[in-house]
Amino acid sequence: MQLDDFWRVGTAAHESVNSNTAARWAFDRWLNPPRIELYDLQRDPWEFENLAHRPEHQATVNRLLHELENWRRETADPLLEPAGLSEAIRFHEKFIEDYRARDLPEFVDKQLRKKP
Repeated sequence: MQLDDFWRVGTAAHESVNSNTAARWAFDRWLNPPRIELYDLQRDPWEFENLAHRPEHQATVNRLLHELENWRRETADPLLEPAGLSEAIRFHEKFIEDYRARDLPEFVDKQLRKKP
């Protein structure tokens, strides 16, 4: 099994049920991420403490959002246009629907049998 195959498979909800509290919390956050995230990777390399909502970090959050907006305009990000965004949302919703509908054990078995 290649590392890429492992990440393509992902984690299923039933796999997090028997995990410790931190792992369940991380899985839940992965399924429902906050709109804005900011972490101190030196103190929190696993990204458990989101600093974005703290008042002392608002200047940093605002600066980064401004830089992101500028970069998106400079690179002609298609998601800035309503049609591009709608297309991406449709693609994402279909992907999630297909992901949730699959038979996970069969999917994993097929991934493991693939030749590199």
